Amino acid sequence: MTVLKITTGRHSIRSQITGTYHRLYRLLRKRLIRNFVLVMVAIACSWLLHIAGLFQPLELKLLDARFQLRGELPVDDSDIVIVAIDDQSFISLQKKWPFPRSYFARAIRNLADAGARLIVVDVAFLEPSSNTDDDTQLAEATAHAGNILYAGKTVMEYGSLGTLNPYVIKPIANLIASGGDWAYANVTHDPDGFFRRYNLFQTVSDSLYLPLAVQALRKLYPDKTKTVITDLDGYFLLGDFRIPKFNFDSMLINFAGPAGHFTTYSFANILDDENFDLAEDEDTDIFDIHRDAGTFQDKIVFIGASAEELQDNKFTPFFNLHGTRRKMPGVELHANALYMLMKQNFLHMLPNRYELLIGLLLAFLFFNGLVIALAIHIIV
Repeated sequence: MTVLKITTGRHSIRSQITGTYHRLYRLLRKRLIRNFVLVMVAIACSWLLHIAGLFQPLELKLLDARFQLRGELPVDDSDIVIVAIDDQSFISLQKKWPFPRSYFARAIRNLADAGARLIVVDVAFLEPSSNTDDDTQLAEATAHAGNILYAGKTVMEYGSLGTLNPYVIKPIANLIASGGDWAYANVTHDPDGFFRRYNLFQTVSDSLYLPLAVQALRKLYPDKTKTVITDLDGYFLLGDFRIPKFNFDSMLINFAGPAGHFTTYSFANILDDENFDLAEDEDTDIFDIHRDAGTFQDKIVFIGASAEELQDNKFTPFFNLHGTRRKMPGVELHANALYMLMKQNFLHMLPNRYELLIGLLLAFLFFNGLVIALAIHIIV
């Protein structure tokens, strides 16, 4: 009898264990199926929201944060310098804004004589001035230098019937006739007003036009930039340069640093030679010193506005670096774009298929974590 009782007890325990196992299995399977469906629905919704661009503001702010964490890149090896129409220029120059074009003619001549490799003028000379002699001087300086890139612009206007009418506005004809090249200076901000990307091309009336930085690259490396393919597997091809695109017609700018990161000289200092007089206390003939020292020899010189009154300063990812709130002059934005192109130090967007795979991998890990946690919870 004692042996029979022991056998019955063992059978009872075994039955209890089996029943508990089956109940645990059914409950676990039911909850896992529910959680799996919830995870997959969440992934699908997130993917649809991503495709619709609703996550882009967050992605752009995360990009800003990564710039802040990375900090400045050294540009000691750069040949790019900025000539800024700044507050010092307003104070030192005897004639007020808008400066006569004879000022720009003198600046171009001085920089060319000082050995500048390329001069990019981010100032719009789109209409003849009231002083035809000034236009003549600027055209003569353009011919003298032979390495000038002027800013034009593209315009999109809506017609009376709601049609979109694009067209281009080039610099005045005598600058082009004198050997000056041109490119459009349009830049586009994101919905939050920050500038992070750079337009790569625009097509107007079946003609292809390029922006300042891209055209400057072509002038610097004519043998390496002969062909243009606007899209090949998400890249913009400019000869040997393979540029990853952010969207259909733009790239992200890998900013080297905040405003003032590139070496900058006042526009007034470029004019200030022995034959040009600044305001009495400002006249030092400093450009003669720069010319003799070879300051601008083989340099890529961008001329443009930095004074806040001229309204060409932009919000960029480095706007609030280390608590310093400073907008970047538009001319320096072009300089950053060119520097990135020259160094081929691009920012790459992760293709959508890889983003989806990463989402699925995270979901898989999350789902398996739920399985383990749920099993432990039920057993305990």
